[in-house]
Amino acid sequence: MKLILLQKDNQQPMITFETKKELKKIKYGDIDKNFYTVLKERVDAYFERTNQTRFANWEMHIKTILLLVLMCGSYALIISNRVADFAIIPLQIFFHIISFVMWIGIAHDAHHDAYTPNRTFNKFLLFLGDITGVSSFLMDYNHVKAHHTSVNIPDHDVSIDSFGIMRFHPSVTWKPIHRYQHIYIWVLYCISSIFKLFIFDFFSLNRKSIGSFKVMGLRWYHFIYMIVMKSFAIFYSVILPIMLIDTAPWIIITGFVVGHMLSGAVLGLVFQVTHLCDYSLFTEPDADEKLKNSFAIHVLENTSTFSPKSYFMTWFTGGLNHHTIHHVFPTICQSHFIHLTPILRETAKEYGVPFKEYPTFWEALKSHYYMLKKLGESPAYKSVPFSDYQLHPRYQNIYA
Repeated sequence: MKLILLQKDNQQPMITFETKKELKKIKYGDIDKNFYTVLKERVDAYFERTNQTRFANWEMHIKTILLLVLMCGSYALIISNRVADFAIIPLQIFFHIISFVMWIGIAHDAHHDAYTPNRTFNKFLLFLGDITGVSSFLMDYNHVKAHHTSVNIPDHDVSIDSFGIMRFHPSVTWKPIHRYQHIYIWVLYCISSIFKLFIFDFFSLNRKSIGSFKVMGLRWYHFIYMIVMKSFAIFYSVILPIMLIDTAPWIIITGFVVGHMLSGAVLGLVFQVTHLCDYSLFTEPDADEKLKNSFAIHVLENTSTFSPKSYFMTWFTGGLNHHTIHHVFPTICQSHFIHLTPILRETAKEYGVPFKEYPTFWEALKSHYYMLKKLGESPAYKSVPFSDYQLHPRYQNIYA
């Protein structure tokens, strides 16, 4: 497995986001040590032992109903005109956060066909994402296809494509502004939800391919549907409240913006701290887009878990704090992650492959900050091979 090495300032990196060549799909090797085979057997044994399927259980169904009640109830209160002036802002924030949890906690599972074996019903649940203004059609390409098949690989994984504003990978061309990315990143995270609502989906829709996946089956009605749903999201979030309640429009707009900023901050942090941390190995494919390690090993090299024992964090983040098990088994519903992560941890320890875990979100956040700062420096950041983890004090309790 090739790791990123230090580069001099006058050298061109191997892979940059400016590359316009047609990408081949990533191919994974067979170096695995039987890790995935044994892990899958143990995961299957868990479902057999507990007499459950990999899909949503009763806990997930209760969560879905509760979120729908909270979302509809908070919105009904917003437009009821019972809450006015500045008191409306906390209510709007609550509504947008619950909408975000609904998207990340329900629609996200449906994208992976993990909520129910009925694929038609999974597609119906994608409406919960569309109603927030997030295109489910493009989410399938950006997240399910491009991100999940090639995590942390430049050009392929669009979640680390930042248009040159950020440097999320050592082989991305370094720019002087990157020295400060660990400072201004927090502003970008806050505007990420608004950026996706108004700009990013249109940018994605205009691309012939997303990562190595050609955008297939795009029809005029996809564009119309996206415009309608985004317009509807703005209508019910801003225009309708302005029409119905006795509150100054600028206050309602403020609540809308702040609600989206907090949702965007949570979205950026939950996804990024699990892939960009001081454990990330940043392995790269060769010229033929091939990796020596298996898919599962690559995922463990570039993904981490945080707050694994916290039921609240698991509930709030849609199980994405257990990000490693989600990437290895994306078609398993989040309601099982808190029980499957210990199986993954013990199996990784047994086979000597990197399982990276932070006991709290704060620890994961500090690690993310550290990595952003290192990637913002020149020359390029050099990742720490798994065999050398014990040389760093943070790695001594990696399997604790």
